[in-house]
Amino acid sequence: MSYNTIITALFLCIVLSLKAQDTYTWEKIPVAGIKMKNYPADTNAAALVLADIGRISVSIRSSKSECLFERKKRIKILKPAGFQYADVAIPIYVENDAETLMEFEAHIYNSTGLARTIEKKDAFLEKSSGQVMQLKFAFPEVQVGSVIEYRYLISKKNFFELPEWYFQQEIPVLWSELSVTIPSLLEYVTLINGTPPQERAPTSVQEQVLNIPYATVSTVSYYQKNMPALRPDGYITTMADYYSRIRFQLQASRLNGYREEIFSSWEKTAKELINHEFFGKKYLRRASLDGALAELSPQLLGIEKPEEQLQKIHQFVTHHMTWNGYHRFLVEEPLDKVFVRKLGSSAELNLLLCGLLNANNINAHPMLLSTREHGQVFQDYPIIDQFNSVIVQAQIGDKSILLDATHPYLAPGWVREDALNGSGWVVDPKNPRWGDILPGKSSSTYSFNLQLNETGQLDGKMSRAQDGYEAAKSREKLKDEKAQNTKDKKATLPLAEIAQYDSIQVRDLDEFSKTLITTARIKLPESLTINGELAYFSSVLVPFFAENPFKVTNRAYPVDIPYPLSQRQILNLTLPEKFKLEELPQTVNLSLPNNGGRFSYQVQLFGNRILVTTQLQINQLSYSAVEYQTLKGFIDLVIEKQQEQLVFKIKE
Repeated sequence: MSYNTIITALFLCIVLSLKAQDTYTWEKIPVAGIKMKNYPADTNAAALVLADIGRISVSIRSSKSECLFERKKRIKILKPAGFQYADVAIPIYVENDAETLMEFEAHIYNSTGLARTIEKKDAFLEKSSGQVMQLKFAFPEVQVGSVIEYRYLISKKNFFELPEWYFQQEIPVLWSELSVTIPSLLEYVTLINGTPPQERAPTSVQEQVLNIPYATVSTVSYYQKNMPALRPDGYITTMADYYSRIRFQLQASRLNGYREEIFSSWEKTAKELINHEFFGKKYLRRASLDGALAELSPQLLGIEKPEEQLQKIHQFVTHHMTWNGYHRFLVEEPLDKVFVRKLGSSAELNLLLCGLLNANNINAHPMLLSTREHGQVFQDYPIIDQFNSVIVQAQIGDKSILLDATHPYLAPGWVREDALNGSGWVVDPKNPRWGDILPGKSSSTYSFNLQLNETGQLDGKMSRAQDGYEAAKSREKLKDEKAQNTKDKKATLPLAEIAQYDSIQVRDLDEFSKTLITTARIKLPESLTINGELAYFSSVLVPFFAENPFKVTNRAYPVDIPYPLSQRQILNLTLPEKFKLEELPQTVNLSLPNNGGRFSYQVQLFGNRILVTTQLQINQLSYSAVEYQTLKGFIDLVIEKQQEQLVFKIKE
């Protein structure tokens, strides 16, 4: 038996023992753990988490109250791609000394044993955002086969929200465990995403809590073992929605001698936000809108229909204000200052819009949401921290209209793509409610009327019609005066790298509710591949997918497409006399179940003229993990067909 076989067998023994046990003991790394360079259960894994152990302890004393969070993590490097896990960043919330790093240590082991110990002085703090610093450090001498481990202890002043814990990652995890110690005077809601962890029976001890010398303090442990990797794939919201993870939010407290609800109700939360200094008091305070109203009012003269007023107010805000790229739901400055600065967050722009609508007797309320990258929300609990942005819901008669001032090229009724996360919560003190955030359609139609000459060059006319998000993307590329010249317009057109365009015309560039039409003359100098007496031509000039966005073989989480997709392409190709189509390609009509989508491809021959029509539609936006293979296979067939070439025989 070879040495590598022995090491593999030893390593498998470690894995099998984990399957049999419900506890993990942090001990010296076995030789097999250092020598092993492959994880048989996932040979694609670049690294493997051997153990990730966390401990949260809430201590309530008259002298000092704090939440202690300790973490110990051990990772095996399996491939050069796994070297990235040797660069570590630990977030620390430093505002008002909310968190303090108490202890830190790290070690790296190579085939010869301990290679290096990293101490706190070897790490450095780097600013991540206004409230967050990151403790960064890098393990030296990293090799394939290295085992790295680190441990840190953080003290948190706030125990309202405990640190969240991920049992699963983009690499496999052999063992992940979190123990949580909480006094019985505090009640927490447990929020779980992905695969629920296993839970041990709680244990209790008697400790001093405030003035109670023998209060009950309980510890609950959660764990997962042999968790497979969840690797990011196409069309997702955020992987945090699908990893096995756990969060804790304080629900009630008995620290004052009686049970006090921390989570009250959505109704009470709405009223609190309306009276909040950085929310309702900003957009409902008329004085903070005076400057904007003074400029807006003349533009509303003579406009009597509420729908037209709404459109004008929305246009006014989007033309006068620029989004700074930050999602927020609380404002930082009075709205009159924001208006003068003409730059603001999603909260500042949309609360300004909401205030101006109400000031003009259009009923409007803020709608809080969590963006796609921020994750899903729990509707059962009024947890404000799960939101990170805000849009506006206006009501005109029976019609509800969503508005988003952060994107200047979307008409009323449309919101920024990253806001398409299912639903939002309307902050209406009389009727707080959840509302759907439904996407509009996105479509494009390309028409090519081209002639092929005997040298293999194509020239003719192209037209493109775009609606919805496709139109918004093109309008954004043409947003300033510089981009209106012919040179920059070419950048918005297909085949820009190989095509020659002139006589470019754009219609309805500023009418966002209308179809965006672009026409141009086009030349394709090298459109054919000629090999002897045969010539090959790719008839789908603008592929729907350059490659399949779905990479993984099996997917354990759903597909989430933000909006319906639709693209149609019509090619009218006139051939010279010496070119003859060898064979008419087969017509294809593909469909997804339940009208989820369809694809069609057809080639017709009319004398010396070829008509190629292709169309792709994706109607269903959410696909379960079970439906993944069907969708992936559908896209594979679309790509295969769009890469099929027309074959011409060149006559002498």
